[in-house]
Amino acid sequence: MSCVLAASSSPSSFSDPAYAGVVMPALGGWLSGDRGAYEYLAKSMAGFLRRREYERALVVAGFSRVHGFDLTLGVASIVRAEVPS
Repeated sequence: MSCVLAASSSPSSFSDPAYAGVVMPALGGWLSGDRGAYEYLAKSMAGFLRRREYERALVVAGFSRVHGFDLTLGVASIVRAEVPS
């Protein structure tokens, strides 16, 4: 069995371009003093697969019993898959 905690592109408002590109860097930068880190985070989030896309990719790669669920409004997910014996 394999279990992965993966960041994903969320269907929630957290991945909305206006939030991710404007609000998150401004708020995160204000709170942490490092706006650049949150600008980078917003850009990198755009390249992540959504959870269901990740699950499909695991099935195509040969994993079985693939199941996942979202955490924190879909910002992160846990996906479980088994390697066939």
